[in-house]
Amino acid sequence: MQSSLLGFAQVVIEENFSKFFGGLLIVDTSGDPKEFRCTSPVQPSVLQQILWGETLRRHVLSKVLLPALVKELQLLPKAILVQHREFLEARNQLEMPIVRVRRAESGDQPLAPSLTYAATRVDLGSQGTESFILECGVDHSADLETVKPLIVKFHQNCFLLEPFKRVEQAIKILKQKLERGPAT
Repeated sequence: MQSSLLGFAQVVIEENFSKFFGGLLIVDTSGDPKEFRCTSPVQPSVLQQILWGETLRRHVLSKVLLPALVKELQLLPKAILVQHREFLEARNQLEMPIVRVRRAESGDQPLAPSLTYAATRVDLGSQGTESFILECGVDHSADLETVKPLIVKFHQNCFLLEPFKRVEQAIKILKQKLERGPAT
């Protein structure tokens, strides 16, 4: 595990949860890409969609996509950042922090304790002009303190949410190829 690397995981989901495409970009604190992995399409059958119901998305993201992506990495990041809460459950299988990050909205209420999630607010930019909410599973709340300094250092060089767009764009470009063949 390299202390200066961060992972950014993203998913592209086709209509009606018919296909899931996952991607994971590893970057250094300057925002330079060091490794990229993506999955072949995960295509639940109609029967699986019925049986998994509302839990299908959480299952695919946390138990299928993210563990498969991490398993293929040659460079292990200090932490993985995600935008979809459903990825957080993968922390129970992986030996690294997984933290959801989102931009704090001006109307956000103070972060209340939860039985499921731990959260904290991070103010970045000059005079805290850019604020973000970090969230993880309550059983892994120490991950928030591990990730905070990495995010602060990273944000000095690159906008915190920008790598998620890179991953999403890369998945969309590779999507046709991924649908035809094995993972790259």
